[in-house]
Amino acid sequence: MSFTVTYNGYAITTNAVQVEKVPFGTSYTRGRFACEFILTAATQDALRIAAVAAEIALTARYKALVVEFYTDGGTPANLLSWSHEGNTGMLGAPTLEKLPDQLSAAHCQHYRWSIEVELPADAADYGYRRDGSAAINQDAAERISATFTATYTAGGGGTAYANANTNGPVWAAAFLTALGFTAANFEVLSISLTPEHENKLCQVRVVYQEVLDNETAAALNVAAVQNAVLSYRMVWPQRLGVPPYGSATSYAGVGNESPPPVVHATYTAQIADSSLTGDTDAEVLYRETLKPWLLAHLKTVLNLDAHPEAASKQLVTQDESWQWSPSVNSFNGMLTVMVPRNAAQITMYRESIYQLRDLGWRREKLWDRRANTYSSWSIGERTIARQTITMTRLNTLPVEPPLLGGNWQLDTHDRQDSAERVGSPAVDHGGGELHSAIEYTSQFQRTYTLVEHAAGATGSAITPGPDQVVYQQPPADLQGFVVAVGQGGTTVWAQPRGD
Repeated sequence: MSFTVTYNGYAITTNAVQVEKVPFGTSYTRGRFACEFILTAATQDALRIAAVAAEIALTARYKALVVEFYTDGGTPANLLSWSHEGNTGMLGAPTLEKLPDQLSAAHCQHYRWSIEVELPADAADYGYRRDGSAAINQDAAERISATFTATYTAGGGGTAYANANTNGPVWAAAFLTALGFTAANFEVLSISLTPEHENKLCQVRVVYQEVLDNETAAALNVAAVQNAVLSYRMVWPQRLGVPPYGSATSYAGVGNESPPPVVHATYTAQIADSSLTGDTDAEVLYRETLKPWLLAHLKTVLNLDAHPEAASKQLVTQDESWQWSPSVNSFNGMLTVMVPRNAAQITMYRESIYQLRDLGWRREKLWDRRANTYSSWSIGERTIARQTITMTRLNTLPVEPPLLGGNWQLDTHDRQDSAERVGSPAVDHGGGELHSAIEYTSQFQRTYTLVEHAAGATGSAITPGPDQVVYQQPPADLQGFVVAVGQGGTTVWAQPRGD
């Protein structure tokens, strides 16, 4: 049996005197071929020319190798046929060694030549996947992530990148299921492909992440929504309402009622580009799918139906904002929602009382050409109170608060009302979650005078309090004097007036 060896168009067996020691072998991933041969020439110059031609041809990378053997009948048959371009033996990098031994002389040169190539992973049902592995991780929240890596080769008319891109994600999904996980509960977080520069080998990496909660009302895992992060922040106000000043019982529930809780919902996600066909698709996805789900999910996950301050099951949007970044298909949204206890809840009650003590002094300047001299007398102390109440109530004008009790006499009273709609109009997205409300704010301002001892009919006696002096006009025969009536008796004293 004889054979021929041709690489890069250079026929070793034709140009060499002797070809021997021809080991070769293959594995699932690689093939290796080697041989030794001797070049001869009539002169040293001719040997030099032949050696240069052999060395240039046999050291070039990524060329085709064909090894044929001949039976006794002279019919050639391929023993090896590795082609870089044909994806049958790829990335071949040959090694040519000059052997300075007794076989090398003035007119001959002894060589050892070898080459190793990457073979296509052409086993049936593997899609040109050479190898593959998985890494499963679980974080502190018991959320599972799975990373699948594999190497694909060129073959079957496709490049390594094409084979990896087509078959890699399919293999990863099947592997995930084979490991006992439910593929529908996972979403692809990223796919990365790394082909080498000749596109004969390609590394693929597919990362899955478990979806712990529904992404819409309809499904746990939505193809259009990726890597969603939803968070709720609940604010329970602790400034409780109080009964009106001087009242032992609550007024319109103010004494027993706290302001309604407020929920801040934030949502971030990436939207799959394949689900977007127009510039308005992201807004439609948010308005028709994501926002209704946020509102419905909010009540469920925070158990608002069971909370005493949210028994009405109504959500009133106070603020809404969202941001869409089309250059990266990134979505960010925020909702601030008030959850009233009932449709007429008092959401704010504030009361302040300002008191002023007027000692009742009157003064007339003395005609003595001196500075800061006065004739002074007091008509008696007067205590004035100014009461301001501000109240906000949903959908109903606040009821008039009760007046100050005791000895306070009302002098003036005014009321100012304002109204503002909050929240979007009521929209039913399958559960009637979203509501609007009118916030009525009323401000009540009153002035009072403290009356501890009111005079009766004309001529009746005036009884002063323990710390009070009541001044009266003197009788006709005591003009120019002031009569003072003190507690426990009457003391008459005279003080000249300035005139």
